[in-house]
Amino acid sequence: MDFATQSGSPEKFHGDCIVAGVFETRKLTEAAKALDTACKGYLTRVLDQGDMDGRANTTVLLHNVPDIGSQRVLLVGLGKEAEYGEKVFLEAVRSVFKALRQTGVKDTGLCITDWLVAGRNTTWGVLQSILAAEESVYRFDQLKSKRAEHQPALKKITFLAGTGSAAAEAEEALQQGAAIARGMGSNAGYSE
Repeated sequence: MDFATQSGSPEKFHGDCIVAGVFETRKLTEAAKALDTACKGYLTRVLDQGDMDGRANTTVLLHNVPDIGSQRVLLVGLGKEAEYGEKVFLEAVRSVFKALRQTGVKDTGLCITDWLVAGRNTTWGVLQSILAAEESVYRFDQLKSKRAEHQPALKKITFLAGTGSAAAEAEEALQQGAAIARGMGSNAGYSE
């Protein structure tokens, strides 16, 4: 799997899918608000229809969202904002990769810096996300006589890190995470 960072506005990301967060009672994160503004309230209208309320680890995949660069938007529920912490973050990231595994998405943009945990920086968030992404494609099938033919579609994850220090932290984490992922892949039977 390839990893990259990109600065700038989430609505300008061109790829198969962009992932943004929603807290309970349909509260959009900053990146989700930017996407919603660009698509003239489309995300808010979907949420108002009851398709998602922001409950932790829920996802909804939207196709053909107007006026943004991405082909799809995956909204991930982050739970109650007051209870948001490391455990919820990690479960949300795993939920994202589980949902993406069910699609044909080849490259995705994660607005991960938008839903960081208090006391944790961008480096931690990106590193944890890389590890979760690699975990999601792990399949130990070396001892099986008949290996599964299905290959995950997801090949590239771009961390949308905004600007300034967050972008620099994301790039640093990217190097660390990619090195760890390569080590895990070569030693643990990863199948991509």
